[in-house]
Amino acid sequence: MFILSYSVNMASAQYIDRSQEVLLINKLANSSPDTNRIQLLISLGKFHAYKEGKTTKDLDSSYTYLIWARRLSDTLGIKYFQHQTESMIVTFLLNKGDLVAAEARYQLLMGDCVRTGDRQCKADAMFRHAIFMSSAGINVQVAKKEYAECAKIYHQLNEYNEEERQYYELAFIDFKDGKIDLAESELLNVAKKAKTIKFKRLPDTYTLLSKLYRVKGDFNNGLRYAILATEAVEDSPDKHGERYYYDDLARMYQELGENRQAIIWYGKAVNKWKFQDLPEYGMYLAQGHLITELIAKNKGKEALNAVLNLQREIPPVTAIQKACVFQNLAICYNGLKEYDLAEKYFLDAVNLYKNSELDFEGPQESYPQIGRFYLEQKQYKKADLYLQQALAFNPQRLSVAAIRDVHYMLFKVDSAEKNYLFAIDHQRIGKQLDDSLLNRFKMYEVAKLQVQFKTAELDEKYKNQEKLQSVKLQQAHQTQNVIIGFAGILFVIFILLLNQYRIKQTSNKKLQAQQLEISSQNYMLQNLVREKEWLVKEIHHRVKNNLQTIVSLLESQSIFLTNSDALAAVKNSQHRIHAMSLIHQKLYLTDNVTTVNMATYTNELVKYLAESFNSYPKAIFNLEINPIEVDVTIAIPLGLILNEAITNSLKYAFNEKKGVISIKFSQESLFYTLIIADNGIGLPAGFNNTVKIDSLGMTLIKGLCKEIGARFDIRNENGTIISITFGQLSDTRHGAAKII
Repeated sequence: MFILSYSVNMASAQYIDRSQEVLLINKLANSSPDTNRIQLLISLGKFHAYKEGKTTKDLDSSYTYLIWARRLSDTLGIKYFQHQTESMIVTFLLNKGDLVAAEARYQLLMGDCVRTGDRQCKADAMFRHAIFMSSAGINVQVAKKEYAECAKIYHQLNEYNEEERQYYELAFIDFKDGKIDLAESELLNVAKKAKTIKFKRLPDTYTLLSKLYRVKGDFNNGLRYAILATEAVEDSPDKHGERYYYDDLARMYQELGENRQAIIWYGKAVNKWKFQDLPEYGMYLAQGHLITELIAKNKGKEALNAVLNLQREIPPVTAIQKACVFQNLAICYNGLKEYDLAEKYFLDAVNLYKNSELDFEGPQESYPQIGRFYLEQKQYKKADLYLQQALAFNPQRLSVAAIRDVHYMLFKVDSAEKNYLFAIDHQRIGKQLDDSLLNRFKMYEVAKLQVQFKTAELDEKYKNQEKLQSVKLQQAHQTQNVIIGFAGILFVIFILLLNQYRIKQTSNKKLQAQQLEISSQNYMLQNLVREKEWLVKEIHHRVKNNLQTIVSLLESQSIFLTNSDALAAVKNSQHRIHAMSLIHQKLYLTDNVTTVNMATYTNELVKYLAESFNSYPKAIFNLEINPIEVDVTIAIPLGLILNEAITNSLKYAFNEKKGVISIKFSQESLFYTLIIADNGIGLPAGFNNTVKIDSLGMTLIKGLCKEIGARFDIRNENGTIISITFGQLSDTRHGAAKII
């Protein structure tokens, strides 16, 4: 009987942390030379053998504890512990890399287990052997056979938890091999059985399903199982592995564009890892997502310090851990525009990943990153090399969105290299993947899914309240019966009170029915409003995509143009279309689908135009833009006006010299003022507002001012100053604009 209890305890011994290790060491110091000491020694041996970031010192510690356990087992003559310690010694030798010695001892152990009829230890040892064979990629087929054999033995021993663990591992192998549909079927089977046997690996099953659906692009199921995994581990008394589930949920939110939620869960995951004080690849990878967000907020130095501090606090040990740190450093230096260092660390990361011969999602993501880096540096041949490698993995574990982005980058590379047929092909594939994602990416469904989880919690609370009310009602009836028994004289009064109570109950029921009807109508109206908002956002997204497609088509067309005027006209059209596209992108990415924040929009438009005119003298931009929300009907004309004015300044104002372009947008009372000024050569001598200017840009500016009912003024003053004043409430349909 004692053998089974020891087996259960030891099975969970590898899931201990630093604090539990100290507790075990203290118990060991006070233990007697009996089976309890053997169990403590095996638990400590497992901890050092299995913990993340294990070093040679860890393996030596593991071996010391295991040899001590084996000698004590031999002294006490207990076969079960002899077999368990021998199984862990085999695991130690495998981790150390001594495969010949490990296989020899493994075969002897298997033979002794068969001879003594120790099926429990045979299955345990076979399972550990299979784990190593599959995770190290040495012989996956042998591992699959051993998992299947273990499942049979555990089933015969009525250890259904361990049996399902084997089926989970088989599904994991199929997922790694790219057999997504087969893995999905196997995992759903495990999840179905898990509820009846209280499967300990249920959170792992859910999180693997989440990863599987994320790779497939099934966002609803991906988020659903990521949330289920997090809830399952938080409801479990064993909190081991919380960090992994938080990280997976964060990744899912990131795929959905919910960056605020993603950052929250990435932060939780990293904090859990730091608490363990162990180097783990997942910790460095999660930090990579956090620093990317910092760099997007122009906090490059803060991001770099975060990477360097974590590297000092918990130094990476394995090759893939070091590769991930290099990857993060490359992202930081690229954000700080220290491109030589960025390239060095990108290449170091890719080479370490390549030498590790691992092809999971993390290493695969490094190729699109370095490909994007070379594309931004206009080193197209290098960009093409790494982007093509990103698509060449078998099996492919990049998400559908990531593969789409790779094709769009290859479209730009081939366009620049004049490989037009390949460029068109990549554009077509990218568009197909984009449309596929749009069909799946239904934020309304995601919101409904989240509401369902919240509703389940509310239902549970409501049931508890009902039970409490039921108990109180029973107590009230008992009190009434006692009163009736002891005060018969009050019976008539009680009848009258009861009658009033019934009348009141009837009235309450009517009021509750009315309230229920009102609530139902409100709920339907809220659903309609949310659906309308989603549809409006979807329209903005479609418009943005169509505008970007037009920009791409113009880019392709410009390659065949030799006339400089025609080429300039096409480029100007691209800039105007991009100015409109930015607004629709802003409306799609925010909850507000009717207004645009001019500060954010102007910053992005200026950055785009400055990069587009890199052949012209570099201009310094001085922006004083108040964070004013402007209606979309006003924002689009303002964006086009900004585009025309900035373009004219960049092209004509500075005569190959550096200059300053100042943009100010402010509000006074009900009126708004937009000023675009440069310190360039200014307008021709004698120019005044009454002079007719035939340029398309100036004609367009005047027409746009008229459209929004704005007062337009242009003058010389140490350069050129364009001033536009308008009222947000102006009725432009009746010619309220005054243009001079």
